[in-house]
Amino acid sequence: MSQAMTYAESVNAPGGAIAIVDNGGHLILLERISGTFPIASEVAYGKARTAAIFKLPSKNLEDAIVNGRTSLIT
Repeated sequence: MSQAMTYAESVNAPGGAIAIVDNGGHLILLERISGTFPIASEVAYGKARTAAIFKLPSKNLEDAIVNGRTSLIT
């Protein structure tokens, strides 16, 4: 987690949250960058959980949605 937060700071991330889940998508650790809107924690957890369940990087899921697989949004 500390490496992720350090990276976020080094690229001047405007905000966000970082969630770490196990292989089953269960939350292990969650941290929100100072000043970030509260719902960011829920978004980060949902994104991490979905990636774990599908066994795919979240970027792959994002690309699929952008390319028309909108059923992944629900």
